[in-house]
Amino acid sequence: APPTTYSCDGVTIKIHATHEAQIDNTRLSLSNSASGLSKYVGLGALRLLRHDGSGVIVRDVGLDAIDATPRDLHSLGYAGDARRLKNLYSNESDPVSTKDEDMWLVPDSVSAGTSGDGSVEVRIKFSSRIEDLYAVQVWNYNKVSKGDDGRYDVDSYDEDTLRGAAVVSVALKNEGRRTGSRQMGAYYLRRGPSFAGFDYGQTLELASPHGIAAEDLLGGRREGVSRLAARFKPCANMRQDYETPFLPCGCLVKVVVHGGWGDKYYVGLDSFEIYDAHGSRAAVTGVGACPADLRSIGFADDGRVASNLAGGGGGAAAPGG
Repeated sequence: APPTTYSCDGVTIKIHATHEAQIDNTRLSLSNSASGLSKYVGLGALRLLRHDGSGVIVRDVGLDAIDATPRDLHSLGYAGDARRLKNLYSNESDPVSTKDEDMWLVPDSVSAGTSGDGSVEVRIKFSSRIEDLYAVQVWNYNKVSKGDDGRYDVDSYDEDTLRGAAVVSVALKNEGRRTGSRQMGAYYLRRGPSFAGFDYGQTLELASPHGIAAEDLLGGRREGVSRLAARFKPCANMRQDYETPFLPCGCLVKVVVHGGWGDKYYVGLDSFEIYDAHGSRAAVTGVGACPADLRSIGFADDGRVASNLAGGGGGAAAPGG
């Protein structure tokens, strides 16, 4: 079947929650801010996609056609902050990045003093009607902080990505023959990987939302897993300060390799597979590693790269830390 596409005059993306906290009052009161959780919201980049081969809609949307509530920290008086709205659609910004100057960050609408329920909106208005709109492509907030000595803190370097959007909804203005705004649905965004070694962009197909409304993705509970839970036995030899969750939910898996089988300088893997609760193999859309591979230390022709790990074998090798 041909892909479903849309015509419209504009797109509105509404952020309901970050990976740190819910920011609107769909279910939780904003009085929960007393818990000390940050109320900042960020994204890395946005692109609008056609499905007819024309690719990213860049020239059809000027930077002056993008607005947000709140707009950015610069407009709120933080003149030196580089995380401005223009970074979301600037051709000069690299969507795969960990740098401040490639990101966008704002407080929630209540903390910023603007009208609203706490949620944050990004609005894109087209100078002329857009046809064949297929998807919104998102790179989440992925800033990585460094200490005063210029080095990463291994215990906190990935905390900034908690400010990235987690639950968003998308609406199209004057879609088709309709007048007004048409809600297309809600989506769950992956947390930024705190790493720029692979393309972590996420494509949100307008015809295939993850939920009808934001409420479907906020605080939802999975059902029908009690039988599997009864058979779940965490590894008794695993030393950790927390309880291993049963059937955890997530969009990003990080594997830390602590040692190999004798080589002091290199470590390698052949491949890996991830399975869901029903025994079905999960699709892996991207793999990165740090250190990346042997090419990163001068072996330009070595084929053992990280992308092999989810491609059915071929192996990957990297220098040890």
